Amino acid sequence: MKTDFAASALLAVTLLAAMAATHAATVDVSELEANDSLASAQLLAPLAPGQSGYRVTGLRTDAPGFGPTVDASADHFRFFVPGGSLLGLDVRVTSSAPGSNRDPLLYLYDALGGVLAFDDNSGIDFGARIAAFPILAGGDYIVAVTGFGDAGDIDNGGNGILTGIGGDANFAYQLSIDIAPQVVPLPGSAALLLAGAALMTGFGGMRKERRRG
Repeated sequence: MKTDFAASALLAVTLLAAMAATHAATVDVSELEANDSLASAQLLAPLAPGQSGYRVTGLRTDAPGFGPTVDASADHFRFFVPGGSLLGLDVRVTSSAPGSNRDPLLYLYDALGGVLAFDDNSGIDFGARIAAFPILAGGDYIVAVTGFGDAGDIDNGGNGILTGIGGDANFAYQLSIDIAPQVVPLPGSAALLLAGAALMTGFGGMRKERRRG
């Protein structure tokens, strides 16, 4: 019976942590040119306590009239990630002009420009996604958004340095950057011991109240 109480408490704590992460605030950001290269990546302000990531709105266009400027270069964003985090990236097209394939491409780099991960179609509706990427060392990281077919794409024979040349364009996008702490599960016995101790502390007061009544 004690084991059942302990397991229930552990499950409750896990659910509360998940709910807190779900309701953590994100920061809205608009893309600013020029952010065409790794060296000129747009710097995102560090997150404040209680903030869990960014929602970036951007535009890739080579067609006059679609958006305020004509700029089909790759878009780069630099931001800080604490060590021991899980980094989630997702980019999806929110609107497009005729002729666009609505096909974004997503790259993740370290602070020196080394390619860590990239993706084309793992997201929704030809969107790109890099899910739960483990960040071991805290520091700056760079994300780039371009279009499928970019000459720098590794899968296209490139060297991983994106320019936007040859890539799909004429679409607006939302880039989601989510930073979450890694949850390291305790060994079963230790988790049950901690949960049991919490239960004993909590239910002890309840027993006293019942006896008084």
